[in-house]
Amino acid sequence: MKVVYTENIPKHPDPNVCYRSSFLGVIGGATSVEVDDDFPDADLVDQAYAFLDNQPKSQTVSLNVGITPELQASLDEAKAECEKVVAENTELTDQLDKERDAVKKLTSENDDLKTKVKELETKAKKPTAAEAKAAKAAEEADQPKE
Repeated sequence: MKVVYTENIPKHPDPNVCYRSSFLGVIGGATSVEVDDDFPDADLVDQAYAFLDNQPKSQTVSLNVGITPELQASLDEAKAECEKVVAENTELTDQLDKERDAVKKLTSENDDLKTKVKELETKAKKPTAAEAKAAKAAEEADQPKE
């Protein structure tokens, strides 16, 4: 964290900066220090934070890392396997859709057959004795007498 020793703390301070109007001691998390020229005890502040000047400066290292042939082979193999799985998934989805259509068709045929069975059962139902007697009487009444 940056520490600034000043008599004039800004109205809109930087949230990443610790502003101080008096020196009470070293701030442990300080990574850099800025002291205004007119700040009282400026020399004392500089001496207290002298250890910051002795710390090694951070360095940026740029690495250019390439993909090894082994890693590329593994990536290619994984990609090929993924493509196979996607193709298999598509094929299985199509097959499942066909099977669903077949089930719908069989269910419809089954419902049609059930309806026909009910119709045939109604037609083929054997009349009870009372129903037969009533039907015979109705038949005789319909026939003209000679």
